[in-house]
Amino acid sequence: MSKPNYYLVRPYPNGVNRITEFKKRGCIGIGWSNLGDVSGKGKAELRTALESYFSASDQKKLRSTLGTFMIFCLDLKVGDYIIAPENKMGAIHVAQITSDYYYDASAVDLDFAHQREVKWLSESFSREAIAALNNVRLVGALKFPGTAANLQEYHSELATLLSINTTHETGCCNESPTTNISQLVKASYPLRLNIYCDVSFPADMTPEEAQRFATFISTLSFNPSSKSE
Repeated sequence: MSKPNYYLVRPYPNGVNRITEFKKRGCIGIGWSNLGDVSGKGKAELRTALESYFSASDQKKLRSTLGTFMIFCLDLKVGDYIIAPENKMGAIHVAQITSDYYYDASAVDLDFAHQREVKWLSESFSREAIAALNNVRLVGALKFPGTAANLQEYHSELATLLSINTTHETGCCNESPTTNISQLVKASYPLRLNIYCDVSFPADMTPEEAQRFATFISTLSFNPSSKSE
């Protein structure tokens, strides 16, 4: 199975934060609902459908909007991940695509009729968790002002954040693990008084793997009061 792609999709159709509605509905959506259903349209047909909404002086905005539709309707595939940051210092939400593009007429009034079904991850991430990945360009990419963007360049960092094993992503589902139980080293960390965290590591774990694990641990928080508003 091929590895998933990563895309930025802002949860702000028509400038309104819809992350709460998206999570309740199990979807992600974009604006321009009055465009109607664009199922089956390619790039040229999408451009034709959008052109009537832009004047000759708005060609830059036309290209930007077309780019959004191409990513959302054509590029996204089932299994890909959506990174949905809230504005400013808000939380960064993550979902996995579970359907092809569809048009939901019941969401026209809310202006996110262009939709994809998704599975939202239970945990969101802070800006600090992204900064801990030590990639300045990724931090900058999440500040991209447009609605959608391709983040595949940052696959390794985002896979680390989401704890996705890239070896298993690209391998056959019937492959046997390369590490058996006799090659594991157990460690117990005293997190609190009488509370220990037990973890097993491969005996030949590299410093790079240890760093990735440390970065993952630094993103964990199960206390609602510690999350970004």
